[in-house]
Amino acid sequence: MKANEEKPAPTAEELADAIVATAASARKLLSSRLNKRAICLLIQHAMPANARCTISQIETVLESAADLERHYLKSGKKGDRP
Repeated sequence: MKANEEKPAPTAEELADAIVATAASARKLLSSRLNKRAICLLIQHAMPANARCTISQIETVLESAADLERHYLKSGKKGDRP
């Protein structure tokens, strides 16, 4: 693909798979042995100085990411999606 060509838009199935993967990763991170504050501090420390977020903002993003499936996908198995 050339630099000036646009990528095709992702399909609904690709978006659904990305939501499932993101939510699963967030849940796995939050259920790890690290407590939530440690996770947030590590994320905050990894951010560039000019883009720092507060611990509260990071917590909100992590909790919201873990709930993506519930908010944006229909319930049921992957094969049940249209």
